[in-house]
Amino acid sequence: MYQKATPHLRELALDPQDKTARDRISQLNYEIIEGNKVEGLTNTSKYRWSIPVSFFAPQYDLALKAFQTIRTDPSDATARKEITTLKSLIDEFIKRGHYPTAWSIPTAEDFLKSKDDEGSDSDDSDDEEEKKGPSEEAKQIIEKASRHKKPDFYEILGVSVDSNDDIKTTNAFRRAGCMLHPDYISGDDTKKTYKSRSYCSD
Repeated sequence: MYQKATPHLRELALDPQDKTARDRISQLNYEIIEGNKVEGLTNTSKYRWSIPVSFFAPQYDLALKAFQTIRTDPSDATARKEITTLKSLIDEFIKRGHYPTAWSIPTAEDFLKSKDDEGSDSDDSDDEEEKKGPSEEAKQIIEKASRHKKPDFYEILGVSVDSNDDIKTTNAFRRAGCMLHPDYISGDDTKKTYKSRSYCSD
């Protein structure tokens, strides 16, 4: 169960107010408690092994603020000290509760290193995208958008006009945005199509 919870705890570490992550952890806690009841555990014992969001969320919230500070000013001694203190507190809690170490937070140095690596990877991927140009799927979207003066936005996104699947439509909208964003793909046609894609949100 903890393995299932780990990705949601990581989401919570990035955004302690993430309702989806909280809801999924609550569902896992419900399953844990129901399992404990089946085992005959009652009263407070039924909460054994449940995931203590009430502890982790506030610590993640404080850590997130400190990480944001050192991202702007890596030499900020107060924020670094805060991260060290929070990490010690979280690690001790994890050790006592036998929780996964993946639920901890990185050190200030590890955090800054990971952000540097992300920036480097992003620069490399941006250069690669510029060399490649639009993908075949992006070219098809461009062709559909430029076919008429007033484009059929459902056709551009590749979804049915009668579709009631909001998730499918939203995913298609986001995918088109990722493929056609002017920051990643060059060309006038691409910019015009990205603008058309923006109108799809209406």
